[in-house]
Amino acid sequence: MNNIYDDNLAKLQAQMKKDGIKAYVVPVTDPHQSEYVAPRYSLERMSLCSFKGSDGTLLVTQDHAYIYTDGRYWIEAMDELKGTNTELVRMGDFNVPSIFEFIKTNHLYPLAMDFANVSYTDFKLYKGVGAGEIIDKSYRDLILPKEELPFSKIWKVEQKLLSTTYEQRIDAVIASLKKQGVEGTLISSLDDIAYLTGWRADDIECTPVFLGYMYIGVDGDVKVFIHAQNTPEVLSNTEIYDYDEVWGFLKTIEDKYVLLDPRRTNEKVVSYFKKGFLLASNPSQLQKSIKGDIEIQNTKEIHELDGLAVLKIWYWVTKHIKENHEKYSEYEIASLVDSYRFENPRCYELSFTTIAAFRGHAAMMHYSPTKDDSSIVDGEGVDPILLIDSGGQYYGGTTDITRTFCLGESSAEYRIDYTLTAKSVLDLANTIFLQGCAGTALDIKARENIWKRGMDYKCGTGHGVGYMLGVHEGPNGFRYRVVPERDDSHMLLPGQIQSDEPGVYKGGKYGIRIESELLTVRKFETPDGLFNGFEWITYCPLDGENIDTSILSDEEIQWFNDYQKLSLDTLTPYVKDDKDLYDFLVEKSKPISRK
Repeated sequence: MNNIYDDNLAKLQAQMKKDGIKAYVVPVTDPHQSEYVAPRYSLERMSLCSFKGSDGTLLVTQDHAYIYTDGRYWIEAMDELKGTNTELVRMGDFNVPSIFEFIKTNHLYPLAMDFANVSYTDFKLYKGVGAGEIIDKSYRDLILPKEELPFSKIWKVEQKLLSTTYEQRIDAVIASLKKQGVEGTLISSLDDIAYLTGWRADDIECTPVFLGYMYIGVDGDVKVFIHAQNTPEVLSNTEIYDYDEVWGFLKTIEDKYVLLDPRRTNEKVVSYFKKGFLLASNPSQLQKSIKGDIEIQNTKEIHELDGLAVLKIWYWVTKHIKENHEKYSEYEIASLVDSYRFENPRCYELSFTTIAAFRGHAAMMHYSPTKDDSSIVDGEGVDPILLIDSGGQYYGGTTDITRTFCLGESSAEYRIDYTLTAKSVLDLANTIFLQGCAGTALDIKARENIWKRGMDYKCGTGHGVGYMLGVHEGPNGFRYRVVPERDDSHMLLPGQIQSDEPGVYKGGKYGIRIESELLTVRKFETPDGLFNGFEWITYCPLDGENIDTSILSDEEIQWFNDYQKLSLDTLTPYVKDDKDLYDFLVEKSKPISRK
């Protein structure tokens, strides 16, 4: 049976044959290599492929279509691709060739792609040694109507929420550029530009950034290319131009020796520089990942508000579903989570679409219900497991928290899996490490507990978190191997914030994830060096009722109880006047002990 996706594919493939194009690459990104993008940039792939995940590259040949995505999305993709002509490729799985290798092996040239939507790093991989012709071409207009760029109102972050001024942030970049011996840098990444300017907007849903480019010269020449009418203030020693004027400007600096971030700069931009360039991360990437005292204090405050919202939804599903045996849709529960978060005026947006996933849906790491596609949540049978992953954008920080709830009878299998997940969270959060360690050295502290049982979660253990910016931010994070395109394997430094979120996922049964955020802090110094650790900044109890203490050490039981007390002490001031909610918090924060 035909469907709109295969009809669009057939139309595209017919045109490719006419043009002599063997293959066409459709990523879900934009000219700024954003993780999350405006619909203008996501709809092309979404119109050709039924897979809805936010991360996945479509490869279309003259007679086939392949979607390349990582383990976070395999279960979801298998379900959503049913009945279509697109084949799932399990990117990163054992013995599965990369998209670059597949193209080269099958000599799929001429190969077409929109150079503005491909990073320089990826373009070099597509080009490779011995590759055929690669053509700068987009077929978007063949499938979709033309759509204007999103230019939302830009607003200024109040200086009281920031530890540095605009001038200080620019001076820090210039100092780094001088040290690296370049004449300037062209910045394409939207989070860097938002950080440096101190501005925010709503051009991309859930990520408060605006479309733009920024040039910073070592001579103090600073230019910003945005929708000029939206400028909220005059920035000192900075010229503002319209977004599209960047291309004319690039011609005027094509002979300069500049720093370009290869993962965050598209091939079209890079092609302008004739003299050569230094490939390195934007200096502001590391700069913005290290939060100052003001950012840290505000982040802790908004995490208290965030933990309160999650506590409220836990109380609500317990009372209405577990105890009163009522039934609600995943979508209704997700909407309620959002409403609890927005009760506080400091929360102005979500940091991503809320995940409320019941039973087998929770095994799909990035599943999100919609009004028209949502399962009923009840407390019937064994293991009625509900996973809620949610977060907010606040005046004073960005949050990301996951808790998993059992709304009825739990099996011994579930209790073991939940305990393994909690054990992994605790072991990583309480580690001490020598400065110089990256998250790749520490990931094993969490993942080993899962691996010992012959299981794995197909994602990193954690990611950096921005400040009123992206919920996913580099260059810090936790994963067991370096993934170059992720750029999250820099050494961990005091002031950085990252999530700690191991899990157990069993297709068709349930998914378990516990996610809290950790602040990297200095623990102590000895003659052998500087030693760092982590501080909890997410406050919401774990589910002690489903902990099997037989697989926890005495030390881990103490860590668990310490976290429960921290959550109780932190949230009590917010709920002390609501007896039912306070009693619930006390009950859920109870210490555990061996039976």
